[in-house]
Amino acid sequence: MTTSNYRFDDHANTSRLRAVVLERAGLDIQGPGLAKVPWLDRAEIVSDGVVVRSDQLLLAWAVIAAAGTTTEVAAALVEHLIGIFGASAGAVMLVCGEDELEIACVAGHGEGLRLGSRVAFGWNSPAARAARTKEPVFDDDGDVSNDAPALRVAVPLVVSERTLGVISMRFERPRAWGLEARDALLALARVGARALARARRLDEAELAARQGRDLLAVVAHDLRDPLNAMMLRASLVARWAPQAPSGERIRTSAEQIRRCAERMNGLVCDLLDAARLNAGRWALSRRAYSVTQLVEDVIETVAPLALARSIRLESNVTVDGAACCDPARVHQALANLLGNAIKFTHKGGTVVLGAHEAGGRIMLSVTDNGQGIAESDLPYLFDRYWKGGRPSPEGAGLGLHIAKTILDAHDSAIEVHSRLGAGTTISFSLPLV
Repeated sequence: MTTSNYRFDDHANTSRLRAVVLERAGLDIQGPGLAKVPWLDRAEIVSDGVVVRSDQLLLAWAVIAAAGTTTEVAAALVEHLIGIFGASAGAVMLVCGEDELEIACVAGHGEGLRLGSRVAFGWNSPAARAARTKEPVFDDDGDVSNDAPALRVAVPLVVSERTLGVISMRFERPRAWGLEARDALLALARVGARALARARRLDEAELAARQGRDLLAVVAHDLRDPLNAMMLRASLVARWAPQAPSGERIRTSAEQIRRCAERMNGLVCDLLDAARLNAGRWALSRRAYSVTQLVEDVIETVAPLALARSIRLESNVTVDGAACCDPARVHQALANLLGNAIKFTHKGGTVVLGAHEAGGRIMLSVTDNGQGIAESDLPYLFDRYWKGGRPSPEGAGLGLHIAKTILDAHDSAIEVHSRLGAGTTISFSLPLV
């Protein structure tokens, strides 16, 4: 998280940022709500001895509003609370369960408070009272030095009547909080509450996605061994079947079982690949690789699928050179593109894998004369699990997504040109060595 992009050396910059942070704080920047913070037009607030610079406050609001995770929001709040208001200690406590606060970030409290420590709502502390009442608390904390009472301040972080946490500060010297200084603190709390709510949603979404990916990967991995065993057994049954007419029925059934297991194994491999790619648990191994060899390898891989569907599979290579790429991954991407083209091309149709030079790069393309893709479906073509309502009993809708993820890693953009009833061309380019 950086603050270097926020500058206050001219009035225009300050005014723009002022409008942004006021809006994020939930204040009406055009109407009467703006009257709550009229002091933002001044260089500093001097309110009953509390001095707050407006540019520091604006910067704090901007940084807090831009924080991405709950940890970042809590850290930004503590840092700027201590820096702006001159507190000797500060903490952000988040609601945990229904009746406890857990310390998410703390500074200046020594051994008294630690990360992860919890405070019950029932305690008679400013933080607990602020959480219970949803109202700020300014409370004396007893003698600290020179018989002068310290002050503890706690402000609840509330969004839509729901308390998400509490800001807590401690001051070694007593001080009076004027109206404007209190307004500054409450506005900071509003920005923090909104940032915290947004960060929590993102954290929860990321956790759910990660758990889903992990579960998918475990299930897919555990399915591979029984599927491989099933394919092997089906092949053995077909081989050992007697030559009598009854044996032919056995061989036919065994082959059907083998093909079903093979399709399921393909789905499992796609799920595992998608989980690894989206989790970033893979790396490219780039090297110079013959374009002609790449095309021949991919054609050989998908030829059985084209033959089974009575599709004419052709190649059209007009360049003699090498591409800088991870050949295994590009092979996978091309095989997925070709497999998809074959799947949605009518019997007797044609699918062509082409390669030519364009602007110092190798342009690879997959062209079919199949059913085409509706223009409204194009934005979703490479989404995970998306099939666009097209009839297809096979596949999980991951092939194109995996292909795009691989090509994105190669910094290669995919172009799609399609017309309903006339076919589709999907192309991308790789550096020519």
